[in-house]
Parts: sequence; C-alpha cells; structure tokens
Amino acid sequence: MKKKLLSLLGIVIFFILLISSYKLNNLSGYKVSEWYDEYGNKLYTPIIKETKGEEYILISYFPKTENQYIVFPEISANYAELYLNDVLIKKFGFNKNNLFNIYLKPHLILLNNLKDQNKLKLVIYDLYKGGIRITPVLIPESKLHEYLLLYFINYGLISSIGGIILFLIILIISYIFFLDRKSVNHLYNYLFSMFFLFIATIDFHYYSFGNMYTFLLLKKIFYISMLLAFLFFLNTVTLKQNKYKIINIIIKISIIIPIFFYLIAKDYYQLMNYYNLFSWIPTALLLYIIILYNNNVKYTFLLTFLAATIIHDLILVNFSINNSKFLFSYGIFSYTILVGISLVEEIRKAHIKIRKISLKALKDPLTNAYNRLFLKQIHFNENDSLVFFDLNDLKKINDKHGHKKGDEVLIYTVETIRKHLRKEDYIIRLGGDEFLVVLKNCDIKIAKEKFSKIQEDLKNYNIPVFISYGIVQYKDSLDKTIKRADKYMYKMKSEIKKSKKYKFKK
Repeated sequence: MKKKLLSLLGIVIFFILLISSYKLNNLSGYKVSEWYDEYGNKLYTPIIKETKGEEYILISYFPKTENQYIVFPEISANYAELYLNDVLIKKFGFNKNNLFNIYLKPHLILLNNLKDQNKLKLVIYDLYKGGIRITPVLIPESKLHEYLLLYFINYGLISSIGGIILFLIILIISYIFFLDRKSVNHLYNYLFSMFFLFIATIDFHYYSFGNMYTFLLLKKIFYISMLLAFLFFLNTVTLKQNKYKIINIIIKISIIIPIFFYLIAKDYYQLMNYYNLFSWIPTALLLYIIILYNNNVKYTFLLTFLAATIIHDLILVNFSINNSKFLFSYGIFSYTILVGISLVEEIRKAHIKIRKISLKALKDPLTNAYNRLFLKQIHFNENDSLVFFDLNDLKKINDKHGHKKGDEVLIYTVETIRKHLRKEDYIIRLGGDEFLVVLKNCDIKIAKEKFSKIQEDLKNYNIPVFISYGIVQYKDSLDKTIKRADKYMYKMKSEIKKSKKYKFKK
C-alpha cells in the first residue's frame, strides 16, 4: 500500500512540475505565435521541422508596442540568427562551425528602433529538427523578473547538476577504502554511475561543441554516458537481487545494444533516430525496477518520477505541444537525488562501521577500558579531576590463582569503577594494572568520596581487591598532572602496607 502511495506521489509531483513548467514558459506579454516560412506558408507555434543541417527560415510581423524585449523560451537549433526589419540583431551561438545546444536556455533580446509595423526573421540551423517549440513573447522591462526566474529554473538549476555529482563522487572516494568487499562493490557501481553521469552533464552547458563532427562525437559521448550511468546504477539493484540472474543479463544486453548503434551512427540525424528508437528501454527498465524494489519503497517515488519524465519526453518528440518543454533534465536531477539517497544510506552504514573500528583501536581488548591512545581525544581543563590507580598485589593473585583469574580481577575492577562514573567521564588503561580515571568538571572532594565508595565495592569480589590511587586536579599539562597523581598513589600504597590495613591472603 505504501509503495502504491509513493508511486502516486511521484506521478502527482511530475504533473505539478509539468503544469509549473507550462506556466513558467508561458510568459505574460504579446505572443508572437504566428509565423511564415520562406514559401509564405502560415504556421503557428510550436513549429518543428526536420532540417538535417539545412537552414530553416521563419518570419513574423508585429506592430509597434511598449514592449522593449522579446523572449524566446526555447529555440530548437544548433545555431540561429535573429533579424529585426532585415537587420541582424542577435546571433545564437557563433556560426555554423561552432554548434551549441541553443534549446538549453531562454534568450532575451532588446528590440531597438521599432517601426509601426515590424518584421522578425529567425534563421535556424539544426542538424536534426529545428524550429520554435515554445511561443516567443514580447515583454516590457517591468516583466524582466519573469525571464530571470525562467532562466534560473530552465538553465541555472540544471547546469548545477555537475557540481552536485562531483560532490557525490568525492564523497564516495572518501569512504570506499574503509568498507568490506560487498559494500565496496556497491560503492564502485555508484562511483562509476556518477562518473559517467558527470561526463554526460557536459551536454547541459551552453557552449560551443565545435563543428558537426565534434558535435556528433560529443553527443555520442553524452548518450553513451547516460546509458552507462544507468547500467552501473542497475548493478546496485541486481547486486541485491541475485535470484534474477537471467533477467539481469538480459537487462545489460538491452543497454549494450543501443550503445553499439550510437557508436556506428554516421551523422547526428541518424544518431537521434537511434535515440528515439531505443529510448523506450530505460523507461521499461525503470518500471521493472519499481516492481523489483518491493522492499525498498523509499526509491519508488523518485523512480516513478524519473520514468514519468522520460515517457513525457518520448511523447513530446513525436507530438509537439505548445509551451511544453522537455523534462528529461529534471529526471536527471531526480536520478542524482536518488543516487545521493542511496549513497547516504551506504555511507551511513560505512560511518557506523568506521566508528566501530576506530573505537576498537582506542579500546583495551581485555577490560574494554580506553587505551592510552584515547588520551589525545580528551580536552582537559583545570576543573577536571584525574585519578591514577593500580591494583595492589596483582602479581600475587596471578601466582596463586593463575593469570586468568588476574584478568578477571582487572575486568571486575574496571566494571565496578564504571558504575560510579558519568557519561562524560573516562577510564583508561595505561598498561599492566595501571589506570587513569578522568572525571570531567569534577571537584577533587567529590572525586575522593567517589573513590572511597569504589574501594568498598571492590571488596565484594570473591577475592578481596584493593587499589591504591592518587587524586589531583588537572594543571599545566597531562604529564605533570599524572606525575603528581602517581606520587599520591605510591604514598597511599606505602601507608596501606605500613598500617597493615591491607594484607594479601596466601
């Protein structure tokens, strides 16, 4: 039931994004929706045509208005030129030998020297399909904040994905050396998934991809990197679902096949046709994962959202809808979050394991008290009381009852003292039968009362146990403080022996 609700939530969030994207791209102002091609045919946005590297000319007319700017929310082109009254006013990109992903971001152009009747001419150059997907709008200066918001959402946010992915890669590398083999296998798959996704994010930036040959090469790298990123993410799923080995092999083959076709594509037009042909594969696999993740409902929401964005874009490729923008980049954003959540889970487990290992290195294996290495972790101040103690005649206990009994006495002593300590206090085994107790922010008088009770409790063991101790306030340095406590401890040991209050029973 919970899984169905999360799937429904993913779909609801997708439709909220879809509606928000539609409204955001549908700026308020004078709509330039009516255009003519070079043959005089009247067209209405959205206008998309297979150009295959040929120029596509669109012309529109509008009257003089108070609006000073024109916004193109999206131009489907690799290079474009805009003319106002037959005067070039804007180049989108550099030239036909320096191709861009013009569609990535909205474009704002200032319109000067408007006439009573004005002519706009847009010359589009695209290796696949060119045109105007979203209706351009004439806006006044007072509406520029709408454009800035559109720019941030459609380009600024998406172009930041690379930085997020790079952070996740660094996070993985910093933990990968502290894990067992199974966990390392998971993190390696996450690492390679993020690495290829990071390479793919090159396509989300607005800069020149060079001529048609370098553009084709970089696009191949983009689509192949996306598939490889998805493949390595699927490995993190299949590692947990080993009973589906045959299905897992089929999945990997279904991803490798498109990669082969992408590699052999002769031009960008053929590459895009292959992409449109094989785009259903990730969608089908995502739906499969949603079903497969029966016990991992936390992934259902993001996986459903990602699948919905891919299905939406597949529909948009074949059916142009006005003011509708491709949402694949938001799907990638959700995928990054998905991997991030998975990583947090893996790293949380790793952190717990690392903490256990580090604590183990700081603990005495016999008594479970801290060892002297832990002293570097403590921040001492002059309000702390330090108690240096050792066990009286431990050697005689070992000689009479054996070393095993001596070890039991050490364990009993530490456990008895620990019952009298607070959470902020520490007991440290310095070596042999010598220990140091650190009582944080504790008055020396209270420390003496505490150890007087401890001495009485130690007598309850089946072999009477006695300790000699020296109690001092922390001052100057740890070494000097321990030396002072050591003097008091030996003084107490000497007084006990002289007064015959303590005698080992042979």
